[in-house]
Amino acid sequence: MSMMGELRQITPDQMAKLKDKAVIESIMASDGLGLDKLWNALHHVLGGGGGQSAAFDGKALYHYDTGYGPPMYLTPSEVATYAQELASMTEEQIRSRFDLDDMEDDDVYVIPDDPEELVELLGELRAFYQDAAGKGHGMLIYLT
Repeated sequence: MSMMGELRQITPDQMAKLKDKAVIESIMASDGLGLDKLWNALHHVLGGGGGQSAAFDGKALYHYDTGYGPPMYLTPSEVATYAQELASMTEEQIRSRFDLDDMEDDDVYVIPDDPEELVELLGELRAFYQDAAGKGHGMLIYLT
C-alpha cells in the first residue's frame, strides 16, 4: 500500500457544508492535483523539515477518514496566503533545501533521488494554488 497525497479545490458553497460526508466525497471525486508518493518530501522541503506547508496542512475533518486519517481543509484566505508564499518560492530554494540525510533522519515517506522531481512538483502545486486563490476557493488535502 502506498500513501498518495491529494489536493482538491473547495468551492465557497462546499466550504459551508464540510460536515456532510457526501460533500467531502464529492470534492474528493473531483479533478485536482496528485502529489503521488512525493507529498511528504515536498512538505518537508517547503516546511523546513517540520513546519506547515501548502503540500500538507489544514484543519482536520475528524468525522471522515480516508484510511490514512482525516482529510484536512484550508479556508480561501489560507489558500491565498499559501499561493503568495509559493509564488515567491524559487526553484533554487527548493534545490538548496534538498538534503537527503535530513529527509532520511526525519523519516520522509519517499525520498526522491533528484531535487528536480520536487522542483517540477512545486510548479504544479504553485499553479494549483494560484488557480484556487483566483477563484476564492478553499483546499482539501488528504492521503489515499
